[in-house]
Parts: sequence; C-alpha cells; structure tokens
Amino acid sequence: MDVTFKKMILDFDFMSLVMYPELKNRREFVHSGWFIAKLTENTELKVAISNDPFFYITRDDILKLLMTKDDQMIQHMLKNEIMLHINEDVSYKLVKIKNGQVNFNQQTIVKLVDFISVLVTNKREGKFGDGDILFSHNYITEFLKTHSEFLDATQAIKIFIMSRKFRLALQYLTELQVEFEIDFFTFAIESNAYDIAFYLRMRFEEQLFQHANRAIDAHVQSYQQNQKFLKAKLHLSKTLLPIFNFNGVKEYLTILQQKIPDPSIENNLFSHSANPLLNMCLMYEFLFLLTKRFFSLSYQCRTL
Repeated sequence: MDVTFKKMILDFDFMSLVMYPELKNRREFVHSGWFIAKLTENTELKVAISNDPFFYITRDDILKLLMTKDDQMIQHMLKNEIMLHINEDVSYKLVKIKNGQVNFNQQTIVKLVDFISVLVTNKREGKFGDGDILFSHNYITEFLKTHSEFLDATQAIKIFIMSRKFRLALQYLTELQVEFEIDFFTFAIESNAYDIAFYLRMRFEEQLFQHANRAIDAHVQSYQQNQKFLKAKLHLSKTLLPIFNFNGVKEYLTILQQKIPDPSIENNLFSHSANPLLNMCLMYEFLFLLTKRFFSLSYQCRTL
C-alpha cells in the first residue's frame, strides 16, 4: 500500500488530473485509489471511489473481491454498471456472451458472468490448476444464489461449458430448465468439452438436427439469392468443412450439390485449399468418376 501511495504522489501531476480529467492519468489515479481502499477495506472510501465516472476494475480486482467475499461491493458494482477494463482474450468472448459493447477505452460494463468466469478460471491455486481449491462447487452455487437477481442462466451455462465444468453445466441445465441454444453445443466443441457435447447431443438431438438443417438452408439460400460476396460465402463454406469427419463432409457436399445446381461453386470450393480433408474428398470424387468412366467404357467395348 505504501508503494502504491508513493507512486500516486510521484507519478501523477495533480494539476493535469484537475484540469484535464479525460486523460488516461485520471483513470489510472482513480484505480490506484481503489487499490488502497481495497487494502484498507474502508467501505465508505470504496463506494466513493467506485462512484467516480473514471473508475474501472480488472479481472484481478474481481478475483480480490471474490477471495475476500466482498458481496456488498459486488452488488454495488453490478447495480451501478461499473466499467471493466479488457486486457485478456477471454474478456472479448465474455462480451459476446453477454451481448455487450466495448468502448474506445477498451472497457465494457461488468456483469455477473465476468465474476462467474473468474470463479471457474481460478477454482484452484497454481498456474496449472493443480493446487488447493479456492472456490469449491458449493461456494460457486452459493455465490450464484446470493446474486441471483443478476443471474442470466443461459449466460452462466455458456461460461460453465466454455470452462469445461461438466457438473455445474449439468446442474443448471436440469434445475433451471433452460431453453436449448446452439451456442451450448458449439462452445462445447470449441472448448474440447466432449463430455458436455455428447450429453447435449443425447438430450437435445432433435433441436440439434433442426438447427443444422436451418443453418444449411440459410447457407444455400445465400448462394441462390444473388452472386454478391461470393468469395466470402465460399470462405464460409470452407471454414465449415473442417469440423466434420470424412463422411460428414461428403454428406454436406451432397446436400449442397442437390440444392445448388451450379458446378462452378463446387470447383471454387476446392480451389486454393491446403486442407487435407478437402483434398481427400476431392481425390475420392476424382477416383469415383474415373472408375465409373472406366467401367462404362469397358461395358461399351464388351457390347460391341
């Protein structure tokens, strides 16, 4: 705390803080003041600093709030929509989950999902999560009960899936009867949470099938309506193919071929591609056509 106080005295020009409050120094000065207020656990000072329009917090500040079980300040920050400074990749994923926006200062409004993400990410001590438990399963569930007025169950489940927390994801899927979203399944695949993915496939197989059909139909209609942005559409098709296995790619291409009677699209789909799965499918189709032509020529020669 003494080091932070000396830094505030030596590094910041107080006249610039008063006359030019929009500068970065004002934000950093207020954040240093919050660090001192948190160390002293002075509630009045913490509330006063957090009400400053230039106040912001980071994920490290969230972790300190959680470790000290400062539920009063957490409630205050959620109610007053305090800004969260983004300096990690995971924060941008959270912005998408909570449908937020990032301003020119690289800040977004803090939500309960940010606290949940810090909880599950720092569940254990140590860089590799092999230390003592900091936030147990029961602690996380009690925390969500305490702040239930700010809880969005769908967003919380997405965080649990993204963090590969099968028990928590399963618990809130069954208890809260959350409506299925395709993001549950895609997050599980992207995060290599295959146990959650298989569970979602078993429980929501019909919804997954409907979503897949709608996605393919929408993709096909984008080709059929007009030829604008053709390169972008072809790029989207290429990015879709690697998530399938070999048979899946063949089936996907068959559907496109049936619904899009334009051979040039399939040719463009395979052009300039270094994906081995695509090349494998192309070679398979080539050998199939070659074999078919060979047998047809052989049959014609025998009939002459």
